[in-house]
Amino acid sequence: MLHADFLRFLGFKGTRAQAVRQPAGYTRTTGPYGEVVDCDTLRCCHCSFSWEVVAGSGVQRGFCTRCMGYTCGSPSCMVCIPYFQRLDNVEHGRPALTPPPATVLVPGSALTRPRA
Repeated sequence: MLHADFLRFLGFKGTRAQAVRQPAGYTRTTGPYGEVVDCDTLRCCHCSFSWEVVAGSGVQRGFCTRCMGYTCGSPSCMVCIPYFQRLDNVEHGRPALTPPPATVLVPGSALTRPRA
């Protein structure tokens, strides 16, 4: 089986039709025989991992309804801790998977009182 046939067997197509509605990007791969394969990519909203979208690959991915973005399927990404929150945790010396602190607004407090 030629390399291009093998890529088609895996689900890659040489056309530029989109596999998802809003891809994070796309890759263009040139094989050893000059064939060009384009694939859409997605990015995990929790760890920023990118992957090529292959329909019917059987790889379990997820979708975070809080972030409204795709997740890579890693066990550490099943809990909603956005990527920038993880960066803030590392910068402040906390473990990367520490959830964001809760914000509580009390009516009549200094934070909710209108300024004069």
